[in-house]
Amino acid sequence: MRTRELVVVQVNATGDDPARHVALEVAAVSLGSGKRWDLTVPLTQEQLADADPSVLRRNGYYRRGLADSADLTRSVLSARIADLAGALAGNTLGGTSPEDSADFLARLFRSFDIEPRWHPRLADIGALTAGAFGLAATSIPTFTACCRMWGIDFDADEPSAMTTATAATGCFRTLDQYNAVEVLQGSDPHPVKLSAVPDPIIRSQS
Repeated sequence: MRTRELVVVQVNATGDDPARHVALEVAAVSLGSGKRWDLTVPLTQEQLADADPSVLRRNGYYRRGLADSADLTRSVLSARIADLAGALAGNTLGGTSPEDSADFLARLFRSFDIEPRWHPRLADIGALTAGAFGLAATSIPTFTACCRMWGIDFDADEPSAMTTATAATGCFRTLDQYNAVEVLQGSDPHPVKLSAVPDPIIRSQS
């Protein structure tokens, strides 16, 4: 049976509604190969006019000069997107908000006549972290809290898609080590309690 690989994806978009807004920045990291994709998508005047200004401020669209760094050649961008689509085919898409990233990414792929073919089960680092640390189902930590819990550096001030994807990759790698080394080898894991996590409920270790 083929083992699926995890590809961490972060999409910054023009707003929060995948049915209305579009991806403007896509970053991805393959945990298997270490390969990275860092794409800036050019926006039409109509897409920019329909963008949510508060979201553009949050992701630093103007401050970071993304309009000037966009991959303006459609053929080049198409080739890069096709390469990412190939890496995702049959594999697991993961990240900080994988459902949202998958929705935006699927729309972007289809605009280039590429059908998304990643595995339907997505990997959410917040949900996985909550399970690993024994948090209540109603206390899934924010991504910033996840980074603190796994000891990963992350600057939340208008982060680029790649900054977020890289930090998320670090969280997934540490989660893998926590599961494989501490649990499967019989060690007794000792999660760290963080006051930053809402209502932290940690299982006591016997």
